[in-house]
Amino acid sequence: MEIEHNLKDSLPENNDRAFKFGWVTTDDEFRKLLKQVNNAIKVGINPERIRQGSSGSYFVLNDQRQIIGVFKPKTEEPYGHLNPKMMKYLHRTCCPCFFGRSCIIPNTGFLSEAAASVVDRQLGLNVVPRTEIVRLAAPSFHYGYWARMRAKSKNGRFPEKLGSFQMFVENFKEATEVMPQFEASYTVLGPEMRIAFQREFERMVILDYAIRNTDRSMDNWMIHFSWKKIFDDDEEDEEKSEAVEGNKR
Repeated sequence: MEIEHNLKDSLPENNDRAFKFGWVTTDDEFRKLLKQVNNAIKVGINPERIRQGSSGSYFVLNDQRQIIGVFKPKTEEPYGHLNPKMMKYLHRTCCPCFFGRSCIIPNTGFLSEAAASVVDRQLGLNVVPRTEIVRLAAPSFHYGYWARMRAKSKNGRFPEKLGSFQMFVENFKEATEVMPQFEASYTVLGPEMRIAFQREFERMVILDYAIRNTDRSMDNWMIHFSWKKIFDDDEEDEEKSEAVEGNKR
């Protein structure tokens, strides 16, 4: 979800779609991107583990060391046997009855994320980054002891992991961080921008209803809310004159 606002209450050019993610849109484009990822891993540019969250998830880089996606392996999900997060290991081992939900099949979250992306595209909601099921192998993933020993005997060829690959979107922040700012600035937001935010939020609600998502907490959806300062003509001229004087000095 992305909302753009400036101090003059002007809306983006397309009022119906207030944002564009800039991700790939076709299968061919996605395959080319995935090829870049594999080439980057071959030259030592490995995915980087994300500290946040309760599962093993990774920022995936291209050969330019730019983050282009998030990979979540099946075996490293919250209750997967190779989850590197110690807290979830203790939950699963010591108190399995108090965590998780009986209506959810364990270690299928990667399928749910890809399915949500498919439903989002079919409904034309455009609130979920493109997500596909892929296989990746990299030494930075969490493997067991014997898998690493076998990889050493095979010249560093680690076994592939099945998981979800979600396109990375830049300049988005968690709702827990943005919403307090939004509430604080609510009085200075124009009615058009409040309507735009409501429209995007309702799209997310429709998607949750369609996929029966019951876990839409504040820390698992993101917003891009950007402010732009619009100068009056007098202020703009003053800024330019100060810049020219600064250059002369």
